[in-house]
Amino acid sequence: MVTQDIKVLSTEDPAAEAARVLIFEEYANGGLEKLQHELRGAVDYTERLSLILNAERFTTESDDEEFDLSRFL
Repeated sequence: MVTQDIKVLSTEDPAAEAARVLIFEEYANGGLEKLQHELRGAVDYTERLSLILNAERFTTESDDEEFDLSRFL
C-alpha cells in the first residue's frame, strides 16, 4: 500500500495507525521475499548475507539508496 495522504502520519487517528502498520508489513514482507530469493540454496546464511552486504557496499549507485547497510559492517 502506497499513499500520498499526509494524514497517515496522524498519531490521533486509529485508522491512520492501522494504515501505517499495513504499510510497514508490506515493506517487510517484500524484503523477506528478496532475502528468500537471495538465500535459496545457501548452506551458511551468514556467509551469503556477508557477501550480499559487501556487494551492496561497493555499488556505485548508492545515491538512490534510502538506507545504507555498509555502516553495519
